[in-house]
Amino acid sequence: MQSALPPELEHHIFELAARSWAICIPRLVLVAWRVKEWVEPLLYRTLLFCPRSYTDIPSCSTQTFQQLLDAKSSDYLALNVHNLLLWDINMNDVPPILECLTGLRNIFLFPDNYRGESFTIHCKRNGQLRHLYCTSSNLEPTFDDAIFSRLTHLELFTGIPDNPNAVHTLASLPSLSHLALDKVLVPDRLQALLHVPLSETRLRTVVILANVEDGTALDHILKTDMRLVVLGPFKYIQDWVHGVTLGVDFWTRADDWIAKRLSGEVDRNAYHISRSSSPVD
Repeated sequence: MQSALPPELEHHIFELAARSWAICIPRLVLVAWRVKEWVEPLLYRTLLFCPRSYTDIPSCSTQTFQQLLDAKSSDYLALNVHNLLLWDINMNDVPPILECLTGLRNIFLFPDNYRGESFTIHCKRNGQLRHLYCTSSNLEPTFDDAIFSRLTHLELFTGIPDNPNAVHTLASLPSLSHLALDKVLVPDRLQALLHVPLSETRLRTVVILANVEDGTALDHILKTDMRLVVLGPFKYIQDWVHGVTLGVDFWTRADDWIAKRLSGEVDRNAYHISRSSSPVD
């Protein structure tokens, strides 16, 4: 198929269409060989092992993944598969998937789908990890592994680990700027984390994904540290997909809210993000 448009513009149009509506990529690759080269890698950019009803991105299965391994080289997968969500999958299938995908930037490891040994031993060759969502038990015994050296965003479904060195290790991760906690069972651990001097930690945004009662120790901490915000219930899978595809998720909303508190656009004690600021309810 010949094009009447400049190649750069045509490339941009097809890539925009593929990123906006991933489910159409299998049809786009049939348009022309050049279009296939542009958009096919985007089909594999984000792999979701979850029920199809949760997102517009096509779901993957272990059978489909095996077909992908048979069709593409390991270098191709390392270059093009950046985001991985593991939920609707047998836990025995998790290690080989992590070992195959060495270029992952973002991993969402759902808390109930993997209770085996620390998943970090299966990611030894991954030096690109930036975002990680998991339980603290998946990371035992420490965060000292080299794969955490570039980690910027971390969500812990089970809160700060019950480990005497956990606070120090989290605060000292060289690139970690954003931390989310689904539970704050011991406010003292959070307080200890926040007491680490800013000159010794990169943490600038801490999101609490849990209910907070007025007048509690946690309520006091939230009002006095501008890095802290609370976000109410939202559609977690859809929000994650928004983040990896469009760059807008609960992290960006938290950063915006912190900026508003610091500038005085909202009350400095208003640590709970307004529901109207969320594109995914």
